[in-house]
Amino acid sequence: MKKVISILLFLLGAISLTGCSASRSTEKNTITSQTSNTSLNNTTFSVNYEDFHADYPHYGTIDEMKEKANLVFVGTVRSITFELLDMYTMKPIDNLDSAGFPLINTIYEVEVNHAYSDMSDTIVKVRIEGGMREQMLDEQVATAKSNTIVVQDDAPSLTSGESYLFAVYLADNANYASIVNPFQSIYSLENIDAKSDVQVFSAADIMSSYSDNAVWEFQNQKGEWMK
Repeated sequence: MKKVISILLFLLGAISLTGCSASRSTEKNTITSQTSNTSLNNTTFSVNYEDFHADYPHYGTIDEMKEKANLVFVGTVRSITFELLDMYTMKPIDNLDSAGFPLINTIYEVEVNHAYSDMSDTIVKVRIEGGMREQMLDEQVATAKSNTIVVQDDAPSLTSGESYLFAVYLADNANYASIVNPFQSIYSLENIDAKSDVQVFSAADIMSSYSDNAVWEFQNQKGEWMK
């Protein structure tokens, strides 16, 4: 219970840093476990997952979403790493004892293949709060300095080498771009017309909001854009 309250207080206090709404809160804190062989000390250990749910703003129209998402582009994930960040300062942690609120973050380094928004970046590092389940466990344990990995419910999990449509937010002087919410920031390009009830709009809808021939252009250029 103490950890749930701590996470809640942090999330409410970090709104200005993450761009999430004041309604953001934790709703559950469950523990599951998995066993993995670690290369850290050549022993088998149990990895615990601690889940949290965060309430983000949800966008009913593309225009509303684009007011927040200032980077919209097709990009390819080139690497996946992890950072233990102090969520009050958004800076890497060297000393856990002096950290305000340490939390592991998944960092996707994305190569920009085609930009829809006005942007000059060729590489964007997309940060998602929390770690990942059932993969890259050695790296996460080493980064978190713990065998308990905090995982955000519904957080998108991306694959290195795969391409997606991104609609993310990059604050001034920030090192990492952030998702606007787990459902409306990152879109598979396998079927650009696909959308769920919670997504409201598809990748094709977002593309078309920039130009009438954007979908046609994607279909003709996707071989180059999705390398």
